[in-house]
Amino acid sequence: YVGCTLAIVLARTGFHILGVDIVREKLDLLKSGQLPIFEPGLQELFEQVRAGSGGGSFRPVDQSDEQINQSAVSMICVGTPTLPDHSVDLTQIQDTCERIGKVIKIQDRVHHVIIRSTIPPGTTEDIVIPGLEKSSGKKEGRDFWVTFYPEFLREGQGLEDMYQPSLNIVGCKDDLQIELIKEVFKDVTRPPIKTSIRTAEMIKYANNSFHAVKVAFTNEIATIAKAYSVDSSELMEIFCSDKVLNISSQYLRPGFAFGGSCLSKELRGALNLATKKQVDTPLLRSVVPSNVRHIERLTSVIQLSRQDPIGFLGVSFKSGTDDIRESPLITVIDTLLKSPSYKKSKSIVVCDKELVEKKLKSLFSGQVRLITNQQQFLESVELLVLGPYAIEEDIVDRFIAFKGKIVDLLWHPVPRKLMMNPGYERLC
Repeated sequence: YVGCTLAIVLARTGFHILGVDIVREKLDLLKSGQLPIFEPGLQELFEQVRAGSGGGSFRPVDQSDEQINQSAVSMICVGTPTLPDHSVDLTQIQDTCERIGKVIKIQDRVHHVIIRSTIPPGTTEDIVIPGLEKSSGKKEGRDFWVTFYPEFLREGQGLEDMYQPSLNIVGCKDDLQIELIKEVFKDVTRPPIKTSIRTAEMIKYANNSFHAVKVAFTNEIATIAKAYSVDSSELMEIFCSDKVLNISSQYLRPGFAFGGSCLSKELRGALNLATKKQVDTPLLRSVVPSNVRHIERLTSVIQLSRQDPIGFLGVSFKSGTDDIRESPLITVIDTLLKSPSYKKSKSIVVCDKELVEKKLKSLFSGQVRLITNQQQFLESVELLVLGPYAIEEDIVDRFIAFKGKIVDLLWHPVPRKLMMNPGYERLC
């Protein structure tokens, strides 16, 4: 579905394409003018290419065809199926790289390898490039270039998505590769976004996992709605009309666990509605355990550290408020204070608004110290947890010079030079 669509569209654009495959039946079908798949509009486009329209050509060949050795660009579109243990089968990727390496070996010009198959992050750098270098005897970045260019083609809408993809992501090291993508995919309307190879490898997993979550979420909410005689279609139409919070980038940012009175209360309410009508909602039920795991990760990082005292830069459930109701950071502090081995050895300091002090005293009976001045706070701790309280600009350099361990919960943008601190660590 990816390879045929890509090959025929590029041939129609004017390029000379060799469609390499090891399956003889596919090659025979293509040579006879028939596609081995059905994709709306693709057969008609294929017939135009075979008639010479567009100035390009498409010739199906097997791996032994000598003309492959003259190719300037190799595009990898092979399958990466799931193995019984749910890992990714990279056999076809490795075999293809070995064959391409042999092409690179005999060429006296720079060759470009573009990967369009979905592969786990790290595969290009740890398997593909070393495999190409081994079989070619040449060096990536000098004799050949590797670009990871994920595809976003939906079956049934392949031609439309080829020209107007939802994303146009290029994972590469050099602007030369961006220019190549612009030249080859010149009819793609969306401008390319340059990113690291690993980010480009990961994006399809993020996208499709999210799409799967959306389907499961919608069906669970709709099932609850039906149980209460609510029109689920109308409900979701209204839900999707909210482009500020619901269908937007809100909440889709790496950070710490959710808390506060609203999200937690309404989620519990939705689960209770489902329970009363005996509606099973495994996705919604998994949200709280998932959130708890994130809280436990931070707790574990602190418990395993050797630094003391521990400083929390803010403890409210989100930035811009003094509300600590159901704050995940309060849960972390409470867990630490209730751990017998922890209480004997370490102390906890919080930097936050003065309004928080009375609430902390009520919760922890003076076991937690509050310091409102950030500079004094910084001088009092060895492990710094960057929470929802914003860093004051005039003491950023003091944070940079901080010699202890820094754990960033990603509440606020952090200066890049602070990230270079040897003790800096992002929670996620």
